[in-house]
Amino acid sequence: MVLSQRPSLQLLRLFAERMLHGGGELGADDLDLGMGVLLILLAMPGVLVSLLMFEKFGSLIRFLRGDGAFDPYIATVPDEYFFIVLSMAVSCAATLWRWNSIFLDRRDYLNLVPLPISLTRIFFANLSAIFALTALLTMVVNAASFVLFPIAVVGSQGSFSKLLRFAFGHAISVSLSSAFSFLA
Repeated sequence: MVLSQRPSLQLLRLFAERMLHGGGELGADDLDLGMGVLLILLAMPGVLVSLLMFEKFGSLIRFLRGDGAFDPYIATVPDEYFFIVLSMAVSCAATLWRWNSIFLDRRDYLNLVPLPISLTRIFFANLSAIFALTALLTMVVNAASFVLFPIAVVGSQGSFSKLLRFAFGHAISVSLSSAFSFLA
């Protein structure tokens, strides 16, 4: 089936493009950085903190401090909290940033209501676009920490299965905290 014959996908595309490329809201004379700059700025905290973890959890540093046994699951609890809070803050901010556009404004009402599309379909397309934007921003914020943080913490352990378990646990905890923040 062609995309033009599916109104839900067309509406989703319309609302997503409006969010990504600026909606042309009335009175929007604010500074428009663009989505690329926003994505780069959102990725920086995860990248920088993950890179700083190499110094904190490196095997040479632990040896020089005289640390004996190292349990990565207990030692990284404060750092894991940072990534959870970062993910929750970004997903909540993205949701609140676009939440006012979930209902139809005057322009949407004049353009979309006369079409043979139900209001619930328009509402769910807009809600799906907000969810997609929040998921995109959450993935950008956490992409570096999904890879670099587990390598920094467990990379010197010499066990690939432990690295995968730690990375999976980190990814699940951060993703679920973001989903909780979106739904709360």
